[in-house]
Amino acid sequence: MRRGGNILCAAVIGLLGVEAAASDLPPLREVARIDNGLLTLAIANEMQERCPDVAPRLIRAFLTLRNLRATARDMGYSAAEIEAFVASDVEKARLRRRGTAWLEARGVDSRSDEDLCRLAQSEIRNETPVGRYLR
Repeated sequence: MRRGGNILCAAVIGLLGVEAAASDLPPLREVARIDNGLLTLAIANEMQERCPDVAPRLIRAFLTLRNLRATARDMGYSAAEIEAFVASDVEKARLRRRGTAWLEARGVDSRSDEDLCRLAQSEIRNETPVGRYLR
């Protein structure tokens, strides 16, 4: 795994979603801003880990994670609820499926490093949401 990959991956997994204990709050995976932000970070993380010519923008990613965490807290989710997701294999698998679907919608075979890296370079060049976390 490349420099920074373990840290970013752990941080992304730690914030992927949460089942809210309070009945008024939906699971964080149903909050588009949170879920889509985490998906973007997870895709960028996968690209930087599998593409030797792509590096992560770790500070930008960590700031985004901090902002997503603050958003969740501001919505009323507790730190314990946010952290509870770390152990959820169901949510990790769900995010992976979303990421695979995102890649396939762009004509990328998610198993092909060559396809993934070509897309990563395009994302960087076009300064897309995913590309902004890569260089």
